Amino acid sequence: MRSPSPEIPGGDAPALELSRAELAAIFQVMADLLGDTTWPQLHPRPYTDTPWPSLQCELAPDEACVLRATRLHLGPDVTTPPCRPGARLDPASLRGLPHLRTLSIFGCFGAARAVHIIILARADRAQVQP
Repeated sequence: MRSPSPEIPGGDAPALELSRAELAAIFQVMADLLGDTTWPQLHPRPYTDTPWPSLQCELAPDEACVLRATRLHLGPDVTTPPCRPGARLDPASLRGLPHLRTLSIFGCFGAARAVHIIILARADRAQVQP
């Protein structure tokens, strides 16, 4: 993540925030794949206060305190709990992540060695390919 914006007078740095829509989309993707209802409670702000190592956010170029989710990684190396049996990702849930450039998912679908590619050319036209 890029450095936060300069401090505001008084010595306090402005709070960095992810839009509610992007945060809701992240929680939806996690629900689709993990099925863990406690994940949002454990990580209510997975981009700052309760970080999750597989989520990368960057500052919006036009808004100093706004973060954009740009990378999301799910796999046995970082995902606890692991993906739920029968996990499915609805491409519609990616529409809430318009700034996502990288999505990597390993070990979540079917056979342990299966790799699925999700093309993120445009969030409104996301596709899942086996």
